[in-house]
Amino acid sequence: MTCSLPNAAHRPTKISQEEVEKKPWKYLGYQAFSQWAASDNDFFVIRRFGALNTRVILKWQDDIAKLEDELQSLDDDARRIDGPHLNNGSFRHEPIPRRSEILHESHRKLKEYSALSPTGAAAHMFREALT
Repeated sequence: MTCSLPNAAHRPTKISQEEVEKKPWKYLGYQAFSQWAASDNDFFVIRRFGALNTRVILKWQDDIAKLEDELQSLDDDARRIDGPHLNNGSFRHEPIPRRSEILHESHRKLKEYSALSPTGAAAHMFREALT
């Protein structure tokens, strides 16, 4: 549900304590709850989504593994003795454009994966999910 707020000139200047107690969801809401939750470490509880985080990490691993397999297959084909004579030692003059595409896609996925993995920023969440 969305609504537009009235012009500040038409707002009442004071809200009674009775009004606040009748409608705390309106007058206090998440602003007050957030202040309370942040006031002490014992109150600050957030969901870790441990199983979901782990599942997402496993999906990223699978996606990256598929890219790695495809790159390996292209490399194997390029090294075949009966294949064309390609310079497989140059990034600048890559003879197989798909290898460059795989590397760019892998870079992006590995960067995101690293943020989720145990060695990345979410390490504590991952370790706690396993305990």
